[in-house]
Amino acid sequence: MTTSGNMTFSSGDVEVNIEPVYAAVFECEHKVKFITQGPDSAHQALYNKLHEGDSVNIEYTEIWRYTLKDIDGDKKKEVILRELMKYDFLDANAFYSPSKN
Repeated sequence: MTTSGNMTFSSGDVEVNIEPVYAAVFECEHKVKFITQGPDSAHQALYNKLHEGDSVNIEYTEIWRYTLKDIDGDKKKEVILRELMKYDFLDANAFYSPSKN
């Protein structure tokens, strides 16, 4: 590969070694989908414990951003804005599995 991004395409018998990546896709009742994926043992364990169609409880942490400002001149900063930035996925546990009923 060059610095301009020019590459050579290969097809046919090509051997490539990559580590497996485990993924789980969840869809909430509002039809919003999200994915958690990775090559680590935590993602592998999640992938192995859940089954297609399982109803799950999701554990997550909310990541917030706070904007602070001294609004009353006491040299102490108060929160003037709190914004939810993202959810960090922690785990999912099935509470109903159609494949087991």
